[in-house]
Amino acid sequence: MKVAILQGSEKLNRQLLRSFHSHQIKGDLITRIDQRTIITYDFLLISSDVKQKVPVRVLEQIVLQKQCVLVYIHHQANVHQFYNLINDPYFLLVPFAQVVESLPGLLITVNRWRKEVRVLKRELLMSKKDLGEFKATAKAKRILMNKGLSEEDAHNWIQKEAMDKRCKKIDIVNLIIQEKIDK
Repeated sequence: MKVAILQGSEKLNRQLLRSFHSHQIKGDLITRIDQRTIITYDFLLISSDVKQKVPVRVLEQIVLQKQCVLVYIHHQANVHQFYNLINDPYFLLVPFAQVVESLPGLLITVNRWRKEVRVLKRELLMSKKDLGEFKATAKAKRILMNKGLSEEDAHNWIQKEAMDKRCKKIDIVNLIIQEKIDK
């Protein structure tokens, strides 16, 4: 896990780096935010006391890209400028008083969550692909059954055709649906 810290107060920078080091989290101080930073790091930490203020619209764009999690460390209880980001899972609002004690554990937990979400997204895509292939195969079988084959014969014919033509079964199914191949 890699964390970029936009340089703020020296004291906060030292505290964060020391805390991250004790939890085996790689933390780097950065002086500016660019696209490479957003892609390279898992988390981007910005404190409300950074020397160069980052406009809220820039922070919103970072969160919308969903490349890294933006962690905003604030002193005041009034954070109304972030009303668009508050419920986004790629935005964390952490009070300054709790940052050293709770931030490393929070980052570790969020990183696990992000990994699980990536796995679930891959599984979802595979399931959608499998379902689409299943529906297409059922449609191709119905077309062949309307031409007089039984379901089992239609299934066997699709498999044999795929083997004979040395292509995937879904390719034969698509050709049947497009009426480019006939029994």
